[in-house]
Amino acid sequence: MPNTFTLSVARFSSGKQAKLLTVPVGTDAAQVVADLDIPKPEVMIVLNGGASNLDAEVSKQLVAHFEALAEFVIEKKITVVTGGTDSGVFKIFGEALSKAGGAVA
Repeated sequence: MPNTFTLSVARFSSGKQAKLLTVPVGTDAAQVVADLDIPKPEVMIVLNGGASNLDAEVSKQLVAHFEALAEFVIEKKITVVTGGTDSGVFKIFGEALSKAGGAVA
């Protein structure tokens, strides 16, 4: 059975890169997870939020919170899923995770 996805790499202007998973509309999510052979995480956090036009004061506050969150998820080996863009809350969390020594995949 062929895979239900296409896996590629997104490259950002910052020089960072991320894995990019593309699936056809209507694809069964459970089948994609099975095809990827991803181990089931013990704990997962889904981080969602604005990717642009983030208020500077809010952004500053998020940095401190996300730095603490990054250290916590690394220590507890928690899987975090984000929108994966290089802007807004996703960028702030990715930078915090990188700073804390975590893997950004």
